Amino acid sequence: MSSKFGRLAEYPRVPLSVVPTVIEPAPKLSAELGLNLSIKRDDLTGLAFGGNKTRQLEFYFGAAQAEGADTIVITGAVQSNYVRVAAAAAARLGMDIHVQSEERVPDVDATYCQSGNVLLGDLLGVHRHAYPVGEDEAGADKAVQAIADNLRDNGRRPYVIPLAPGHQPTGALGYVITAGEIVAQLQSSGASIDTIVLGSGSGFTHAGLLFGLRALEQETVVHGICVRRNAEAQAARIAR
Repeated sequence: MSSKFGRLAEYPRVPLSVVPTVIEPAPKLSAELGLNLSIKRDDLTGLAFGGNKTRQLEFYFGAAQAEGADTIVITGAVQSNYVRVAAAAAARLGMDIHVQSEERVPDVDATYCQSGNVLLGDLLGVHRHAYPVGEDEAGADKAVQAIADNLRDNGRRPYVIPLAPGHQPTGALGYVITAGEIVAQLQSSGASIDTIVLGSGSGFTHAGLLFGLRALEQETVVHGICVRRNAEAQAARIAR
């Protein structure tokens, strides 16, 4: 790990990802778009179909283990990829997991609430709780804390993975490290990039990657495509 990341190595971390993931050229799409495009294949991070959340959860589960937790408590959308990977990580590490499902998508049928990531979570042993509001991060965090309090009252040792801004951005650390991974891959191959485009929701991937690149003195532009809120609100979130 680069010394330019300061004390990052001191944060507890549980390895969950298959890394480094490849940077794969996309020649046909590049020709269609008139640019030189490559794709960082973080869909291949492993653990229940992978994705960017696997890197983030390495640090949350590291913190949970350091605190002696036996149960994870997390909140997310009904079909959350984040929750799916968290459930897989908990199963791998022998921990229980309580999931609060936020009803973010209106007018869904029963299949939506039983299939896909929900079904995978059930197979992985998820304990489910419902939260009827889809866009209330502070309320969802308050409700998740109540679940954790109840677990403590019953002798469990829960660790809460929060949702709203204002908490320590532990998940962003996974993509600070990924910045180093990308820079090392480019240096090894002799390739170069000037722009990165990614989805920006919780902001952890976006902020972590941006911070890591700047710590390594890279001027690569990072564009986040907002998936939940408008650009002005998201920019403020990333800056925090």
